[in-house]
Amino acid sequence: MQRIIEIAIFVFFATLLFFLIRKKRNCTMLTMGLACISAATGEFINFFVTRVTVFPPSFLLWIPGTDVPLYIICLATLVSAAIFEASLYLNGKLKRHSRLTAVVIAIALSFLLSFGEIAGVELGMWSWIRPYQTYNVFWHIGVWKYYFLFLASPAVIMLFFSKEIKKQND
Repeated sequence: MQRIIEIAIFVFFATLLFFLIRKKRNCTMLTMGLACISAATGEFINFFVTRVTVFPPSFLLWIPGTDVPLYIICLATLVSAAIFEASLYLNGKLKRHSRLTAVVIAIALSFLLSFGEIAGVELGMWSWIRPYQTYNVFWHIGVWKYYFLFLASPAVIMLFFSKEIKKQND
């Protein structure tokens, strides 16, 4: 099951990248580039410093010299692009067309990421070195801080500079 999910993430990542290049969605591609760097930084900090999560050895592609599978960087990049695009879409639907509204939407969407952490553990995609017994408010806030810093922040940064919001105003 893990390899199927890993391959699906790679296929979706490559398909989305091809689509974005064809449609010349530069802001989303730049968001993905920032997210790739940010996610890799977060995973390297996890691997070399904090050691909170570990990955099973059954994955196909690994970052050399680490125990970090490549799919996790692609997945984080997809999540950041999804937050960016969803924020733009919801901002347009609300007819507010302001950067502040888009950023608030992105921050609100980032609170859902702690449920992705639970799903990843339950699917066996990664595990915690020290398992948590309860998912209380403090756990969700701690996970949210990590995900916001390394996954949602590239989307928030790009929303500040996005030309897409200016296009919505025209």
